Amino acid sequence: MGGEEGQVQVAENVLTHYRNVFHAEVRRVPPLHIDNVPCLVSDDTNANLTRLVRDKEIKEVVFSLGSQKSPGPDGFNGMYYKDN
Repeated sequence: MGGEEGQVQVAENVLTHYRNVFHAEVRRVPPLHIDNVPCLVSDDTNANLTRLVRDKEIKEVVFSLGSQKSPGPDGFNGMYYKDN
């Protein structure tokens, strides 16, 4: 086996492999019974936590970062964000 026939076989093997790896098995999930779960967040608090963030708020937070402080998990310190 060689040439085009071999390439077709390799392609089929690759497709088969990734179909097996990423195959989603459909499972029935039992319904959640949340009647007994207490509500700990008020409607007002929930609305505030899920609202869109305004550009002004982002700018205020970025400019409150210490320019020479240790970098965050992304590796950048406050100065990077203020300059960009």
